[in-house]
Amino acid sequence: MYDVYYEDVLIGRYERNKNYVIFEEGIRELKEKGYDVLPIVAKFEERTIPFFERRIKNCSRFPGRKIGYHTDPIELREIKGE
Repeated sequence: MYDVYYEDVLIGRYERNKNYVIFEEGIRELKEKGYDVLPIVAKFEERTIPFFERRIKNCSRFPGRKIGYHTDPIELREIKGE
């Protein structure tokens, strides 16, 4: 399970091969700051999300590094023990 951050604001939680739940408070906070949040991360999805899966797979090659790309503000942080 992973917490999803956008510009260091918690916006959701992704459970692999299950679903992605958004946190409305985080989305609202970003909109108030003037960010136009990507639609793929701003809505609930009850399925596997390739957008997240590719990041998890690609970044797993570098243990200890953040799960995200330098090209956008989205970062996944693994929740240990769940």
